[in-house]
Amino acid sequence: LKRQQKKLDEQLGTKSDKEKVVKDLFSQVHLVRSGLRQQTATIEDSKEAYRQQQQVAKNKMRLQRQSQTKVSSEPKPDFNDEPLTSSDEECQTYFGDTEQLLSALTSIEQENSSLDEKVFSKVVES
Repeated sequence: LKRQQKKLDEQLGTKSDKEKVVKDLFSQVHLVRSGLRQQTATIEDSKEAYRQQQQVAKNKMRLQRQSQTKVSSEPKPDFNDEPLTSSDEECQTYFGDTEQLLSALTSIEQENSSLDEKVFSKVVES
């Protein structure tokens, strides 16, 4: 141990040199800790934003399910006696009923949710 101490003393030189090395090391440690704090804060912000997006998506899904039960329980109005257009011609619609539209919107929302998860996992990894 005495030999190793002597070698270190020779390499580091005087006491002021040792103090300088220690100060440099402390400043480097401080910089690393600051960087880690910033990265941690960024990750936490991303996690919170992701949680909020997930909560919004869950609320949308819940509202869609509620509206589906309302739509199915309410009687459908009869618009046969009303003109469909100003020229009394029937318009073509893409969706035959509301169930098709809700189904399409639900699948798009689920796809967006999975994409959000992938993006979040990439953010956390980096």
